Amino acid sequence: MTTPVDHRIGNVRTLATDLITADMTHPLSDSTARYVVGGLVPAYVSPLWSPRSQRHADILAFIAQHADGAMRTADGIGSWRDPHGALCIDLVSRHDDLAQAIALAQERGEQAIWDDVAQVVIDTPQVDA
Repeated sequence: MTTPVDHRIGNVRTLATDLITADMTHPLSDSTARYVVGGLVPAYVSPLWSPRSQRHADILAFIAQHADGAMRTADGIGSWRDPHGALCIDLVSRHDDLAQAIALAQERGEQAIWDDVAQVVIDTPQVDA
């Protein structure tokens, strides 16, 4: 049985504020699997020039948009900064098997996965189309 999303995310406004700081994953399931793979839905990417208040509103909209869909099956919602400094918000799944995580990341078009044990980014090898 899936736990209702509103119980899993707690205070939505506080979560949005936390996500703005980047480099964190808020759990939406009990999974503690090692490898974190984004791309359940297209990520929200905040332009660098976007004011904090706009990013906050956009994150709330992202959560609302996916609350009755992908967030019900996601293991977490995470935030990170791309190489150019833009804020990215992503719904993620967690996996114990590295090969499975990499294959899923490639399928979803993800550039990397997160190793939650070693606390490192693992680049996803690109596959030829």
